[in-house]
Order: sequence, then structure tokens, then C-alpha cells
Amino acid sequence: MLLYHVETYGKKCGPAFRETPRPDIMPASEKPLLLLIHPYTGFWDSYRSAPSLPLNLLHAASLLTGAFDVSIVDLRVTRDWRAALRDALARNPCLAGLTMMTGPSVESSIEIMKYIKGRSSVPVVCGGPHATMVPDTTLDHPLVDYVVTGAGETAIADLAAALAWGQPLENPQILHENKSAPPARAPLFDIESAPDLPYHLINPRDYHQTFDGVKRFLSMETSRGCNRGCAHCYNSADRTGPWRAQSPARVFERLKRLKNELGANAVYFVDDNFFMNVPRALEIADAVMRLGMKWQVQGIDLQTLGAMDDATLRHLADTGLLRVNIGIESGSDRVRAMIRKKPSANEVLDIVRRMRKFPFIVYCSFIVNFPGETADDVKKTVRLIRALCDANPRFRNSPVYQYVPFPGTLIAESAQRNGFPKPQRLEDWGRISYERGCGVDHPGLGAGFYRALYFLTLFNDRKSNEYLSDPALRALSRAYQPIARFRLKHELFQLTPEILAYEMINARRGNKARSSR
Repeated sequence: MLLYHVETYGKKCGPAFRETPRPDIMPASEKPLLLLIHPYTGFWDSYRSAPSLPLNLLHAASLLTGAFDVSIVDLRVTRDWRAALRDALARNPCLAGLTMMTGPSVESSIEIMKYIKGRSSVPVVCGGPHATMVPDTTLDHPLVDYVVTGAGETAIADLAAALAWGQPLENPQILHENKSAPPARAPLFDIESAPDLPYHLINPRDYHQTFDGVKRFLSMETSRGCNRGCAHCYNSADRTGPWRAQSPARVFERLKRLKNELGANAVYFVDDNFFMNVPRALEIADAVMRLGMKWQVQGIDLQTLGAMDDATLRHLADTGLLRVNIGIESGSDRVRAMIRKKPSANEVLDIVRRMRKFPFIVYCSFIVNFPGETADDVKKTVRLIRALCDANPRFRNSPVYQYVPFPGTLIAESAQRNGFPKPQRLEDWGRISYERGCGVDHPGLGAGFYRALYFLTLFNDRKSNEYLSDPALRALSRAYQPIARFRLKHELFQLTPEILAYEMINARRGNKARSSR
């Protein structure tokens, strides 16, 4: 039910369908209930000051609220999710839909589905990035009745109408359990004319994030897809379709609502590549400035950033830009060529060094343990991170993740040839993630190395102080930062008792957060 093209699979549905007639606006007392659920997502639930908006569920619900009574249960903000589900199930919803990401989100989803199936016969629908990537394994799970891959707006509305009113399923995008034919590609969802998101289904204050002292950030998506073709990215699996975007005028109207109705002081654009059309991005930046808001952006490629002249970059800073996020991934030119990342590692260093003239943060993500990667390649990534930290005081690195071979991506087959297993069960997918890896160590550095590398790169810069709201944890992060940087500089990845202490603190915080919900 996330933002890709539409394909729907079902176990109990007859032939698939499209354009199922649906009632227009109905009285609330007559509307069938549709239950949408956001599971826990893992580490970032406790790391950030607040979770991000459940945009995937809000987008999925955008075509439903006229004819359905929609209820969202978000485990990240719900005090007692079992009680919330129990109350919703007592109202006999026509379906329960979950959005999943690979890793801890899958584990949480399985726990939720067990609870639902233990108390009702409501059909369970799984969507989101994970179901989009591996619909077959997801549908094979005995607790799953349907899988929606792609942009969920139209698919979930059609499926809900069929389940609520018994209308026939006629669209070939909904498949039988035993039907082997691939689903037909659905027309791309028109995001320019899409209805406004039904924010009334949530409490916006639950999602007000703080970043580097700026309060009340809320997230927004204004475009979908990316045409850069990085070989490891889910976009390379042709899941999202070509890049398309809302007009600056439409985005401006949405921003006004975010500010005036939801109390946002700042916006986080979570587009895969916000700057695919630079003039459009600049026009939106001006709109943010006119509203007196701050902003940061999740998706921009380094080539585009490096091609901007100083005047453009200075203007972006003047509009209130606080941070850009860039996928660097590797410091090895050999690995960068394999995953189709440009430019070279030296050019990466030059561009990030040039950005030190501007006051926004340059946040870069990194991944190791790619298929065919060597220990020397990994060391080049570690050394590039150190060089970037020295080159720009506003450079921030992600914790260094491990590669996860998503099916359909350009290097997935190479990954399997290099020993990366394709999990055969949904539970197995729940045990792998960017943080955990998937049990394969191609460079031969050992599980302890990856664990230490992830931990040290979590604390080697100021990002913890920019994300965390707990004063005690911020103080601990500041105190540990020089130790993390010393360890990285001298590549000291053994004997790290501080990791055990941190994991105990983080587990206690996670348990406390869950018990309070």
C-alpha cells in the first residue's frame, strides 16, 4: 500500500477486477469500516524525537474516506495497540491492511496478524515496500489473505469495495493463489489530481519531529520514482515507474494546509529524488520560504547538487534549507561502478568539501558488504567517511548499513551468485535488515566488525544531538563522539564493551516506549 504501480494478489478472490462501482458519499453510520495498521519499524522508532507521518497509510486511505469509515492504528504512537485493534475488530471491518518494510517491521506485522487472526476472520492485506518487492513470499504466509504492491490508492479502494459489498472481482491485477500469470501493469496514479490526504484520521501532534532545535517537522511526498538507476535501489526493480511530480502550485496549497491545519513549522520532503527537476524544486523552496517554514529533503543525487552554482546553493540556504540527504554508499570506485553510482570517490570528496561554504547539513548514507566487495573496498568506505568528516563540519554520515539483496534489483542475481540467500519465508525476511544484514559476510570481516562499524558511525558526528530530544542521551552522545572518531581513525573495531551498554539502554528505552503505549 505504498507509492508504486498497482498490482494486487489474493488467495480468496476469484478473477481480478477494476473500476468496481462504489457508492458515493455515505452516511457515517452506514459506512463499512476499513482498518489500516502501521507496525513498529525498529531502531528509528526510539531514535527520533517522534515517528514520521504514516504517509503510506494516509495515501492508501485518500480514496476511501467518502465511502468507508477508515481507522488507522499506528503502533509507533498507540499506547495499547492490542486494545485499539480489539476495539476496531469488534466493529467488524471489511479488511485489515498493514504496510511493511523489510526487517523488524515484518516481525512486528506478523505479531499483529497473529493477534488479528486469533480474534476474527477479517481478511488481512499486506502492502508497502516489502510486499512490493517480494509479493510471492508474503502471500504464501498463512496469515496473509491479499497482497497489494505498488501505489495503494486505487488497489485498496477497489479491494475494499469488493470485500464490503460482494462485488465481483474482474481486474487481472488481482491474482488467485494458484494463478501463475504475472499481473498487468496498472496505469500510473495521477498524483497531481490526487485528493488531499485525510489527516483527520491521525493526531498530527504525535508526529511533530524536532531536528537540530527546529520543532514541529512533518513529512510530505511531492513526487514519486527516480530515474538514476542505481543497481541496488528498489527503484531499479521498476517498482515505482518513471519519475513524476506534483506541480509547485499544488505543493504550495498542501504546504499551507500542513502549516495552518497541522501546526507544522517545518517540512521534510521524503521524495526519492526531490531535485529531478531543479526549477520545480527551486519554486517549491521559494514557497516554503514565503510560508516562513524550514525544510529538509530526503532525496537528491550528488551529481545534481554538485552541478548547482554557488548562487543557487546560497539561495536554497536562504529559503530555510537545513539538510540534504544523499546516497553515497561506497568509497570504493570499483563498488560504485558496480552499483552504478556516480561520481568517483574523489569527486564525492570535492563536492562535499565545496558544500562547507553553505549552512545546511549534508547527510550521506553508506552501505557495505555488497556482493563481490572486498575488505579493502570496505576500508576505502571507512576512510572516505573520515575524510568527509574532516572536509566539512556540516557533513553527517549515516550509520554504515549492510547490503540487503531485494529481488528484482539490478544486482540481485549477482548477490545470489555470491552466496546471498533469498529468504523463503516471511519470518526469514523479518530477521534481515540494513542494520542486521542477511547472514552473509563476503569481505570476510566478521559479524563483530559490522556491528562495531554501525555503532561507531552512529556516534562519530553530531547527528545524535540533532535527532535526540532526551538531554541525558544527548550528553552521552557528545561525550562518546571523540571516542568513536578515534576508533574510526585508527580502525579499532575490536573490544567494544560500550556497544553492550548502549544496546541495554536502547532496549530499555524501547521496552519503556512500548509499555507506555
